[in-house]
Amino acid sequence: MTTLTAWEAAARMFEPPVHRWATPGELAAAIDPTTVQTEALHLIDQALVDVAEGRCDRLIVTVPPQEGKAPGSPQSVPCGC
Repeated sequence: MTTLTAWEAAARMFEPPVHRWATPGELAAAIDPTTVQTEALHLIDQALVDVAEGRCDRLIVTVPPQEGKAPGSPQSVPCGC
């Protein structure tokens, strides 16, 4: 194992972050394997990724009942996203 120099450590601070999960749904499935990912939740995941990556400024999600959006939303998306 090599030790980083101060210059290498500073350079790594400018590298883009590496995400373990591509979408909030993948994170939810990793946390709770019983998570069911419906087509509607997949679309919501993609919209949330667009917001997080700056491709979309605002997002309103309206989905009919029984799509499973309520259990996944607050647990899967970190605050301040």
